[in-house]
Amino acid sequence: MHHILSSNEPWQPLPLGDKWQDAADRRLSGFSHLQRRHLHATLNQSTAHRGCAYSLGCPMSSATPIAVQTLFFILGSLDEYGGRAIIENGHRVERFYANEKAVANTFKTYLRTLAQEHHLDPSIETEIEEDAGGIVFHSQALTALIDGCYSFDFATSGYMAVGPAPRRVDAYISRAVFERADREAKLSFLSGAYVRYGEGSLFRLANSRHKAEIIKELLEECGCSHVELIHANAGYIPAVFEVRFRPSAELRAWLSTFRGGAV
Repeated sequence: MHHILSSNEPWQPLPLGDKWQDAADRRLSGFSHLQRRHLHATLNQSTAHRGCAYSLGCPMSSATPIAVQTLFFILGSLDEYGGRAIIENGHRVERFYANEKAVANTFKTYLRTLAQEHHLDPSIETEIEEDAGGIVFHSQALTALIDGCYSFDFATSGYMAVGPAPRRVDAYISRAVFERADREAKLSFLSGAYVRYGEGSLFRLANSRHKAEIIKELLEECGCSHVELIHANAGYIPAVFEVRFRPSAELRAWLSTFRGGAV
């Protein structure tokens, strides 16, 4: 499903300082037959719908509309620090730090829309952690949908489930998800990642080399120039990866839309 956004805000970069069916079935070995069918339908339909006008707090204008694909925007926004923790039959969609409140609010808006688009249970529980103030969103239906876009196999997990404890594995976004994706899906993923990890003409991620590599590949596919992935703090932990780029006019229009919003 798409959301149509628009913005004519000029791009103002900040200084740099601050293949598919069989492969998919193998990746989803931990899911039921019905869950796998639902995921296949989700990815096949993700580019088939058009939605209503939508804005992240920025005024609509007469500029060329931007059609955001909800699922891919959400995938771009996810944290992959050391990989995404996937728990069998889990319900934790995502966690945000206390200082990411604005981004978390935007993310929850997209989660509600995703549930509506795929006729899933719209209930999303919001947990505020007492110790660190982290913001955690819970929904078993949405978690299953999102986790299905990741490459994982519980049998290869380094975690050992004891007794009735559910199996767990750290996973990474599957490149196969993008093989059937159109340009708007890729731009939506980059926009979601930019909302959370973007700053000026770079993306900055910690312990997330795989996602940084995906971002680099998508930037190049979308016509950006001077794209480079660097390990910004070699020899230190956590490893910080920066993807620097010069945006194409098309991507500039997309990112400017979100720069004009609440994030």
